[in-house]
Amino acid sequence: MNKKILGLGLILIAIGLIGAYNFGITNGNNNNLTFQKKWNLAGDPLKELKLHASSGDLDVVFVQSQDGSNSIEMNGTTKQDNIDLIEAAVPVNGEFKLDFSKKEKWNLFSFGPFSDNKIKVTVALTDLTPIQVVDIQTSSGNITGANLLANKVDIHATSGDIELAGVHGQEIKLKSTSGNISASKAEGPISAEIHSGNIELNDVTDSAIITSTSGNVKLTQKKAANADIKVTSGDAKVTVPKDFGGSFDLRATSGNISAPDEKHTSQEVIKVRTTAGNITVKQ
Repeated sequence: MNKKILGLGLILIAIGLIGAYNFGITNGNNNNLTFQKKWNLAGDPLKELKLHASSGDLDVVFVQSQDGSNSIEMNGTTKQDNIDLIEAAVPVNGEFKLDFSKKEKWNLFSFGPFSDNKIKVTVALTDLTPIQVVDIQTSSGNITGANLLANKVDIHATSGDIELAGVHGQEIKLKSTSGNISASKAEGPISAEIHSGNIELNDVTDSAIITSTSGNVKLTQKKAANADIKVTSGDAKVTVPKDFGGSFDLRATSGNISAPDEKHTSQEVIKVRTTAGNITVKQ
């Protein structure tokens, strides 16, 4: 009896797979295409750059223009539906927005839509000054960037890593539910939040607010500034500059604490809380 039930179950699964295939649910790696598209920003200067995707890797780079013009260039590999969106995209009033998530569909064998999306965005500006907004989001995939310049920088990867080599803003927000966050040459107030994964921020020049549920946190300051760090499970390591003259507010429910002597010659405060993990401050 059990063998008959098992056999019937296998038959039903096979029928389901065949039906899924006939309806176009196929391996997400088969139909990716290479593309390249460039927009010359001859009219309004770029104010906002917003890129949203359900899955795939996004790489965004700001560079100095070499031909005296402002432009946005995209290239990489993705599905035809996404390429159609890219080809139809037009900057409007200084805003450039692309939302791939509305076009992406679930596929059976890659366990996530368009898992092989790899899109690079190069923003070339004659004047490398911050634009108003950089907003990059992906549900499943990695986000990398270099020299991001905006008053507000918002980077969110639900499941994936965030890796930035240079980010400048008046408000910098980095968030990942599952994945690592790393940023170097972070200039401006920064917040980083993660549920599962490690956070590493280097060359930070302003205040930092860091929250980690499960994972280690490492903060290296280039300039003395306030820091507020909360770690539920994991170690917290902070390196302050040699001229740091502020104070340390450190508490570990279960873990060791190590820090240099306080000078109390300035107002900066390094505040760290860990539930299960060590706290180390170096100067």
